[in-house]
Amino acid sequence: MSDSDLSSSFSIAYYPAKVNTNKKSNSGMKAHKDYDLMTVILMDKPGLEVFWDEQWHDVNPQPGYGVLFLSETLEKMLGGNINSIIHRVRIPDEERISIGVFKGPNTNIPIRDYINDQILFDSHEQCLKHHRQLFRGE
Repeated sequence: MSDSDLSSSFSIAYYPAKVNTNKKSNSGMKAHKDYDLMTVILMDKPGLEVFWDEQWHDVNPQPGYGVLFLSETLEKMLGGNINSIIHRVRIPDEERISIGVFKGPNTNIPIRDYINDQILFDSHEQCLKHHRQLFRGE
């Protein structure tokens, strides 16, 4: 895979402070795996949680550092030899902003399992549709 086979995207997520403590869900973003190859999250306050060793753990932000997630497509491309991590964002006690940078496959290339030498999806869009079915029920 070369640089021309990759795409990048960027997002800014704003999470307002918790105002209704009677809310049934404490989730600002539901549990999911990121779709692309890898994600870097920059944040300045707690709220991000990862599911590891059968329980949820807080990710405590450190000034000047980001959090790197290896994503679901990379997991598939490496034949399951790495595990992308399920994560979520809980509603913060005070407002919070996070910045995400996503690196993924270009839309016009097949998604290949390089370990088992087979094509998994004919296109990025087909892989994205599969991901949405798994995590969003679409």
